[in-house]
Parts: sequence; C-alpha cells; structure tokens
Amino acid sequence: MNPADLQQNISNLESRLDYLGVWLLVATALVVLGLVLEYVHQIPESIKEFKESRSWWPILVVAGGILIRLV
Repeated sequence: MNPADLQQNISNLESRLDYLGVWLLVATALVVLGLVLEYVHQIPESIKEFKESRSWWPILVVAGGILIRLV
C-alpha cells in the first residue's frame, strides 16, 4: 500500500472510532437511566433515614449498588 492509501485507511478508522465513542456514551447514559429508575424509590428513603439518624449507611448502600453495576 502506498502512503496515501494508508492515510485514508487511518482516517476511516479514526472516524469509525469516533462513531463508536458516541454509541458508548449513549449506552452509558442508558445504564445510568436504568439505575436511576431502579433506585428511584430507595433514594428518598435513604435520604430520609440519613436525616433522621445521620448514618451514611443507607446512602452508601444505594451508591454501592450503582457503582457495582457501572463497573
């Protein structure tokens, strides 16, 4: 292959990589949305329990569940 063809192939691969980056962002946003919907009922309960007892445990449980699923 001559250098011009190689440069064109590199350019095409970089544009595809950018396209995949957009899809990765969309997929991550969908996961975050799913987690919010999953924990939407537990988050207010955890905040209420934190305000009453000043214990971080309920908030850590929710945060831990979200972090485990994101990793």
